Amino acid sequence: MVAAHTFLNVRRSWRGLPLILIASGVLAVSNGAETLRVPAEYATIGEAIAAAQDGDTVLVADGVYSGSGNTNLSFAGKAILVRSENGAVATSINLAGTTTRAFRFENDEQADSILRGFTIMNANLRHDQRRGLLQ
Repeated sequence: MVAAHTFLNVRRSWRGLPLILIASGVLAVSNGAETLRVPAEYATIGEAIAAAQDGDTVLVADGVYSGSGNTNLSFAGKAILVRSENGAVATSINLAGTTTRAFRFENDEQADSILRGFTIMNANLRHDQRRGLLQ
């Protein structure tokens, strides 16, 4: 973004379309992609994924995430990047001994639906669950 200081509070209104604003002789161009931060802006990873649109990044701060909204997460067919801020060493999804999964890819997600930088821990998968931690 060029001259971002003028447009910090502008949220995209036409998702997926480039947004061009001209004010005070300053030109700003944005492709509309946003970074949604967990937990600074969204309490759970699931809330951020639900709010994300194609092209967005869900950025997850260091920590251990568990429970409702942080496990059994679906990308819902979105072309988004869900990534940890500082890699798998610093960010974990704790399944707390349940048989649930961490993430589900089940809605025709493609190569542009990306998961990066998480440790999945304390899974309790039965021997008949062949799909593992990710579906």
